[in-house]
Amino acid sequence: MASEHTERGVWSNRVALVTGGNSGIGRAFVERLTAHGAKVIACGRNETTLQRLREGHPIIEIFRCDITIRQEVLALVAAIQDRHGRLDVLINNAGIMEQVNLLEETVGDDRIAHEIAVNLTGTILLTRRLLPLLRTGRDPLIVMISSGYALLPATRAPTYSATKAGLHSFTMALRRQLLGVGIRVVEVLPPLIDTPATRAERQPKMSAHALVDRALHDIENGRDEILPGKVGLLPILMRLLPSYAARRVAET
Repeated sequence: MASEHTERGVWSNRVALVTGGNSGIGRAFVERLTAHGAKVIACGRNETTLQRLREGHPIIEIFRCDITIRQEVLALVAAIQDRHGRLDVLINNAGIMEQVNLLEETVGDDRIAHEIAVNLTGTILLTRRLLPLLRTGRDPLIVMISSGYALLPATRAPTYSATKAGLHSFTMALRRQLLGVGIRVVEVLPPLIDTPATRAERQPKMSAHALVDRALHDIENGRDEILPGKVGLLPILMRLLPSYAARRVAET
């Protein structure tokens, strides 16, 4: 009981925005933070799944927003300003994975560009727009959900791997830039997670709630780079057996 009380105290009454909050990892963050007393805003592109989320958790706020569309991002920022006047926690979770073979002519430029826009460009621009609200927040925190593929790429998902590597680099630079203003920046690099998007994958998966529990625990204990599950072994393998590590990740 003491542990639950402590967790609730850390997050209680903090205004938290979760992008891609209507499913998968994002939904798990919404549910856990709400349970710990945060004032959670879930945003996503699918109005139907957002409404279903709120039906199960009437206390949360929902906001339909495509982070690749500037006007929708500006509307989201304005709504948070009007309703709360600040933002304490930003969970940058929105993302998509496209499995593409770039030798196939059927792979359109728009498909590749959209994946980059969601996973990297949109996340960076949304973060920038929210910095003024975060600067007025309580113990402000940005959490970037990248991927183990940020460290080594998967052959089946070249663009996804590239965007997550870019997000990893951006996160490190942003962390240094924000040191002087008191905004903490944390990166979570998940392994394969059991979500609707990975239903067809037959490899071992970590549950979304287990990932979020690990992330929140590590955040509370001061870690700024969180490598759950098998991803925790990657830095060691990359140092001791780099070719082996690259080959094994490429095949996943």
